[in-house]
Order: sequence, then structure tokens, then C-alpha cells
Amino acid sequence: MARASRHGGKVGGSNPLSLTIFLSFESQKNVLVYHDFGNGGLLDVGLGNGTRLVDHFLLCILRKMKKLLILCAVFLYGCGMQQQEEARIVIPPRTPFHILLSDTTNHVVGMAIPIQDKIFVTADHLLQTYENIFWKGEEIQVLARDFDNDLLFFTLDRWVGNEAIWSDSPPVVGSAIFWVDGAEIAEEQVHSIAELGEDQIKRDVLVLSGTSDVPNSGSPVFDATGKIFGVLVGGDMSRKVSFAVRADVVRRILKESME
Repeated sequence: MARASRHGGKVGGSNPLSLTIFLSFESQKNVLVYHDFGNGGLLDVGLGNGTRLVDHFLLCILRKMKKLLILCAVFLYGCGMQQQEEARIVIPPRTPFHILLSDTTNHVVGMAIPIQDKIFVTADHLLQTYENIFWKGEEIQVLARDFDNDLLFFTLDRWVGNEAIWSDSPPVVGSAIFWVDGAEIAEEQVHSIAELGEDQIKRDVLVLSGTSDVPNSGSPVFDATGKIFGVLVGGDMSRKVSFAVRADVVRRILKESME
């Protein structure tokens, strides 16, 4: 049996630090036990065969290793927390399904959103500008147009798919809102949910902070869960805002046009 003792005086200082090391000498196993009594004194270590060692330097190394291991653990924990924080920041919003519209030269001119079986909605000014609009080579079939709200409803015979999730109520003013900006997702805030037009008539449009480009017309305006709150139809560069027709207005106009 291994034994350990300290010459002279009482045991004092901090609580002992004990470390057990197993060694193998041929067929005999011996145990070395180091006790740190907090005073940095010498240690007598018995190997069980009568030999005695003084190993003050090894104890100092063990102390340094203990501090180093604690620092490494703190560093790795901090790195893990930082990675979790970064992961929360870069999580993208869920983008609702939409299609890309092109002109006769196959150049992308805007987007459209499925709203009902084989029925899509986009910005009407696209048809006013390009006259003929296509999806994967199929020309759209105009169903209804609303010039006041710049909305165009059309059908696609070859389309097979599910409609998007539309909100029944406007978003909260000041909340985060998203739209498709080319290959990226633009994030802005809801400025207001209605605005007076040039004729002083109240328009049920979403006014969003930030400007949008022409190819973004018809993009869904949605929250982080992918629920659609409107259809992007334009903007005002001087005011640095964008406009979207509210989802409840879009659905109401479609219902009226089909009655």
C-alpha cells in the first residue's frame, strides 16, 4: 500500500489537492498519492518498497496544469456560447413560395404569389410595361385587374402546387417585415398600414421602410414564419419607403372579381 506524509508542523492552508497516479512495475502495481497542503512544502511519497522520494517540482507542475485546464474550459465554453449567439443571428426567415415572371426575351421582370388553385397575384404595372408575361415559357392568362391597387390576377394551366399562407390581419406597425430581393431577403420595418393618396383617398397599403427595385415587384411581403402580409407593388425613392397591398385587401378584391 502506498503512503504519503509531510515532515514537521501542522497541516495548514487550503484544502488538500489529491491526485492518484497508477504505475506498473513488472507484475507489481503501486499507487502514488500527492497531497498539496497549501504551503508548498516537500512531500515524502512511499512507493511501497521502502524507497522514499521528494517531489516538490512535480507538485508545482500539477498546480500549473490545473490552472491551465480551468482556463481552457472557460475559453471553450465562451466559444460555444458565441457560436450559439451567432447561430441565432444568422437564422433566415422562412420564405413563402413564389414564382419568377419573365418577358419575351426570358428576362426576369417580377414575381407572383399563388393565392388559390392555379390563381396567382402580382403587380399590374408589370403587364402594362411588358404586355406579354411568361412563367417557364407559358404565357399567363389574365383573370382580373385592379388599377387602383395595382393588382393583377392570372392563371397558369400547367401549375400544380399549393397556395401560400396568407394573413387575415395587417402586421403590427414597427414589426420586422421581409421581401424577396433578388437572391437575397430584404428586412425592413412596417411604417404604417394605410396612407392617403394624391386624391386624399385612404389607401389600404403597407408602407415599409426601405426602397425596392423594379424586379422585386410582386414579391411576397412576409414575417419570419413565412406568413404573407402583402404584395410588393412599388416605392418612393425620395421618401425611402416601399408599398405593398395588404393581404386582406388582395383576398377581398379576388373574391369580388370572381362573383
